[in-house]
Amino acid sequence: MIYTEDFFTAGSTYQNDDLVQLVDSYTHENVNFKKITHWINNYLMDDSKVDGIIYRKRNGEYYVDTSILSGSEISAKRFGVKADYITDDSDALQKAVNFGVRVGWNITLPAGKIKVSKTIAIDFTTNNNDGNSNGKDRKFELIGRGINLTQIYDEGDDGHIVFDVKGSSPDRVNGFNAKHFSIKRADTTNATGGTAIKIEKLILLNIEEIHIFRFTRGFTLIDCCVSYFKNLKIDYCKEAFKADIGNDPIPANNVTNPNLLNFVNCVFNSNETLGVHLEGAHNVKFDTCDFEGNFGDVLVCSYIGKNGKNSLNLINCYFEGTVNGVDLFYVPYTGGTINLIGNSFSRVYQGATHNIVIDFRYYNQEVQYTNHEHYLNMMGNAFRDDFQFTEWDTYPPISLWGNNEHLHIKDFNYYDHGNNLTQN
Repeated sequence: MIYTEDFFTAGSTYQNDDLVQLVDSYTHENVNFKKITHWINNYLMDDSKVDGIIYRKRNGEYYVDTSILSGSEISAKRFGVKADYITDDSDALQKAVNFGVRVGWNITLPAGKIKVSKTIAIDFTTNNNDGNSNGKDRKFELIGRGINLTQIYDEGDDGHIVFDVKGSSPDRVNGFNAKHFSIKRADTTNATGGTAIKIEKLILLNIEEIHIFRFTRGFTLIDCCVSYFKNLKIDYCKEAFKADIGNDPIPANNVTNPNLLNFVNCVFNSNETLGVHLEGAHNVKFDTCDFEGNFGDVLVCSYIGKNGKNSLNLINCYFEGTVNGVDLFYVPYTGGTINLIGNSFSRVYQGATHNIVIDFRYYNQEVQYTNHEHYLNMMGNAFRDDFQFTEWDTYPPISLWGNNEHLHIKDFNYYDHGNNLTQN
């Protein structure tokens, strides 16, 4: 039995076979290494491409773990991640991520409790087009074993970001996937700081089955589009999710508002001050999502008419128990559409107000737009008032603020009580 660190140690006397069977020094699993002359992208091997875990050098010759040759995923344990809730796995996890980003390879996270205290940078801006990376079209997946099996515990400071994912302008990296793990802060009375995930300047994101708990902000999305979120659960955070175009000092680098974002079966519950905040959104859809027990406004969305003329589509979503805020606060700045289909809005407690507020106080008939009309299309939504909520006369389900002369409403909804709409 020969361990990898013994075989690849300088001066070791083991025979340089073309194929060697070893035992990984970190995981104690059997691994095979094969002698090679070229790297993953068919560039000739040199010392700059040696990472010390997967690609290695011994006595002037290069080897690769045969998992790469067979297309198998690589476990973060190979880079030293312990997942024992004792060891700080920050540095080991960063090494695993660096390898995955550099070569465009899938990295799996082990079952267990992965403790981190430093930001894990997933940086697609490094080595984009040189011979030491796999090009700007690299695809990278970070895959856990399930939200209850792979749990990342953040013990960083209050301003800490756990996963800081960066692309670049104007060339966008396609295809970052993250799925099947949870990210948590200490379970105290209130959110205890930090941001779980921040993603900037990427397209074709796929975020699936991730649970975020007790952060100051759960998820930040900047200058990203054409992305899919499924079974994303963010609860007991101060703010759950925010998306905008960003404020890059070079204006040309600010490319897209939240655009073509699709949320399916997501949960945003029991957040302290704000649920989801979308600035300048267009063609954003929430399908069969749950918004319950939030304090403050639940879904805040502004629309500025850039690119597409459809702003927000809510389909088959459920809102219940909002306190000190409204379920949907919508601010249109120019002509377009918003579509609400088959949603349930339930006011349960005293302290609830309107379900929906549409704020026309900032409506701007910009000269470049010839059509200033805005359409609120509502089909089959149900507005329910629990017996504990008795202020339906004071707070009709829908409230319009400002001059709404350009607003057109199609209302095919069910209302429990009183007038369905009021103008302020």
